[in-house]
Amino acid sequence: MHGALLLQTIIGQPWAVSLPFAAAMAGTLDRWASGARLDPQQVQAAVAGAPERMAARRESARRVRSVAVLPLHGVIAHRAHMVARTSSGAGTSTELFAHEFRALMADPSVAHIVIDVESPGGSVAGTPELVDVIRAARGRGKCIVAVANASAASAAYWIATAADEVIATPSASVGSVGVVVMHEDRSTADAQAGRRISYVTAGRFKAEANPHAPLDSEARRQLQTLVDAAYTEMVAQIAGNRGLSVEHVRERFGQGRLLTPADARRAGMLDGIETLDQVVERLARGARPRLASASPGAFTEPRMRLAHARLQLLEPRP
Repeated sequence: MHGALLLQTIIGQPWAVSLPFAAAMAGTLDRWASGARLDPQQVQAAVAGAPERMAARRESARRVRSVAVLPLHGVIAHRAHMVARTSSGAGTSTELFAHEFRALMADPSVAHIVIDVESPGGSVAGTPELVDVIRAARGRGKCIVAVANASAASAAYWIATAADEVIATPSASVGSVGVVVMHEDRSTADAQAGRRISYVTAGRFKAEANPHAPLDSEARRQLQTLVDAAYTEMVAQIAGNRGLSVEHVRERFGQGRLLTPADARRAGMLDGIETLDQVVERLARGARPRLASASPGAFTEPRMRLAHARLQLLEPRP
């Protein structure tokens, strides 16, 4: 996908990511869209070997007796091609993850699944559906444990809460429960470069929130509607998964901040603090995790609100 097209795919869409990652992602994509390229040495300096380390962790994902380790690494996106473009192939496709998860659930030699989480979050699109897949697997004879190792931010934490048990390593960061939409105003840069971009449209709001004009108040309200709807669904699923009230999640789960494991555990975000190896060994010995309780059908109303909000952005208004 060309950089400019990728930029427009990400700008204006709801992302459940930590804010520093969102800013870094926008900066990188902006370089792509403007045609700027880093030479191989600059790329290596910028990423500091992160893709290689992430790939090595994937390769080392192991099975200890009846325990299978499933990686949830890097930026999370719905489609595999988007993951490759945004995180040097070191991210996670929710579609592919769901396929791998279902395969492990169907494997009679697997008694326990440990989700190894290191991710700043990712796209809202595809995340609630993956949460449903994992949540529906509870109580079907296999223990599912998510381990923040060592970062479970936003969409990554959202997905982790679908497991029977949520654990963090002692040095982990957990939370960033929130949604962000980015808008880029290129109008000043366009003027300085002598460019004047015009849109000829049918439909009053067809060019709404385009990058060649400031974001007006009405467009901002529409984007806020989309963010609020996505956040409502996120909070509802997390609350249901953790057996807590929506108000508790909104008020005590960091309000968009990352928390230390100790603070996260006090807030009810975690069930324990252990290393990944300790969790794997504990499950291999036959220990059972705490099984959270929530109705799998408890998220219908927020899901409908999010779908309605998305439709509102597409439908012409009088």
